Amino acid sequence: MSEKPDHSALFDDYLLDKLSTEDKSSFEKRLEDDKGFMLDFENHKEKVSLIRILGIREEMKSILEEADVPKIKKKGISLRYIIPLAIAASITLFLVFRPTINVNNKALFEQYFELYPDAISGRDTSSEIHEAMLLYNEERHHEAIAAFEKLSTNDTINFYRSLSNLALKRPQAAIEGFNAIRDSSMFYVQSQWYKGLSFLLLKQPDSVLASFKNIKAESRYKNLSAEIVGQFK
Repeated sequence: MSEKPDHSALFDDYLLDKLSTEDKSSFEKRLEDDKGFMLDFENHKEKVSLIRILGIREEMKSILEEADVPKIKKKGISLRYIIPLAIAASITLFLVFRPTINVNNKALFEQYFELYPDAISGRDTSSEIHEAMLLYNEERHHEAIAAFEKLSTNDTINFYRSLSNLALKRPQAAIEGFNAIRDSSMFYVQSQWYKGLSFLLLKQPDSVLASFKNIKAESRYKNLSAEIVGQFK
C-alpha cells in the first residue's frame, strides 16, 4: 500500500500566502474538486493552529492548568471566572457573565492586550521579512511598520503590521489590516481577537461583540473574549 502524499509544505505556502497567483488558483480549484485533498488541508490547518496555540509564550499557558484555577490575576487585576472549554462551546457569549463595574475600555485593553509572538522567523528565512520581524520582536513598532510596508502584502504581513499599529494605539489602522486577512489563514482567529481589542479602544462595543462572535468555540480566545463581553452586559 503506497504512502499518503505529504502536502504540508504546499499547505504552509498557501496559508502564508506565498503561492503565485496561478498556483493559488490551482490549489483552490483542487480544494473544490478533491475532497480528500480538502480534508487533508483542513486537518493541517487544525494542527497548525494547535501548534501555534501551544507554542505561544505567556499568553498561551496550559489550558488544563487554567481550567483547574477558579480565578486568575493578570497585571494586578482580578479577572472573571473562566468557564471550562466544553461549557464555553455550548453557551452563547451574550449570556455568560454579568458586569460588576462600569466599562473602562482603555483599562480592559491594557489588561488583555499582549503582542502575538513571532511565528514566522523560524519558517521564513527571507531577509526582508526577517528584518521586519526583528523590529517587531524588539517592539520598535514605528520602524517595523515601515519595514512591513516595503513587503508584498499577504496575510502574515497584514497580521503583524496590524499588531504593531495596535501596540501604538492606532486601532483604525489595525482594523484595516485585520479585515484583509482571509478566513482560511492560520492567523484568522487571532486577527478576530485583536480586531475586537481594536474596537475596544474605539469604544464600539457592538463591533467588539461582532468580532468575538467570529472566534471558534474551541479556541482559548473564546474564553478570553467571553470575559470582555461580560463587561458590556
